[in-house]
Amino acid sequence: MWLSFILCLLIFSASDAIAQQNNQSILRVNFEPSFSNNCTLTLHEVQGGIFWIELVVFKFKENSKIESREEVDVSQDKAIPILDFLKTYNFIIKGSIDTISVERVFWRGDSVTAIKKSYGNDGITVNGSFTKGGVTKRFAFWSPEKDSENYQFVQKILALPNESFKKKKSLNQLKALQSYF
Repeated sequence: MWLSFILCLLIFSASDAIAQQNNQSILRVNFEPSFSNNCTLTLHEVQGGIFWIELVVFKFKENSKIESREEVDVSQDKAIPILDFLKTYNFIIKGSIDTISVERVFWRGDSVTAIKKSYGNDGITVNGSFTKGGVTKRFAFWSPEKDSENYQFVQKILALPNESFKKKKSLNQLKALQSYF
């Protein structure tokens, strides 16, 4: 498992380095649903405003084995809104444990800070990176709440390839991802 993680990290780092050298932008989003195949959706921009998107679907619970891979062109009118959204996006790392409230309470005559947490185990982890102009920003979050910034981000990224992919595995994967949001 660690070997596959390190291998993916090296591949992603290499493609980020190439993007920096060629003044390209790359948005890589990893989806890790609890009960479906993991996948990576990558939006590439090359010089001249040409965009294409790649979907890599991994075998269920075996992230080192690719089950399907498909690349399609994306029009500027679909890609530019994502890049515009990312200009103001709050890049943060947030996992499946979330603090939902903090309050001061009295317990046995003493003032104590009580923290209520939410633990996720049946949802989806979304993480990735955005590289542009030699700068890489990373993000991660767990099953975003409807109408949150992360939810809007996921809706925008999943709308990109909607009618473009042709492979049945790609279409099924996108449909499965939508069920988590």
